[in-house]
Amino acid sequence: MEFGGVLNGVAAGLLAMNDARFREVKLIIINRHQKLELRGMRHVLLNGRCSRAPHATVPVEDVRNISIYSNNNERVATFCTDLTAFRTRGCVVYKLTRKGGQPLTDGRLFVIIGWDVQLRGANWFFIEVVDRKSVV
Repeated sequence: MEFGGVLNGVAAGLLAMNDARFREVKLIIINRHQKLELRGMRHVLLNGRCSRAPHATVPVEDVRNISIYSNNNERVATFCTDLTAFRTRGCVVYKLTRKGGQPLTDGRLFVIIGWDVQLRGANWFFIEVVDRKSVV
């Protein structure tokens, strides 16, 4: 199975709202891949707080219900600064599986989405697909 198109199939949008006293990151994940799902979500928040938790699963898109107006599998999470943190910094990790949670035969792959949004300064975001074998 080829995984070169994984990032093309999983769209992640990170929007940062800038204000003099408040920063918010909205993580929008849409899985357009027809065979792979994102499951077993874990998130790590080093600074700030989670005001809307990420979904545990981002399923395969139902091709019967696709239109340009519907995002039937769009998942949204929101992270923001709080009174004690001048930034929000963290990451969300999903395990890639086949449809229905079936394990991949080629190994264990993970999608990691991270951010560092400061009260003042530049925003930093990344998305990576990581093979468990390459980090062990």
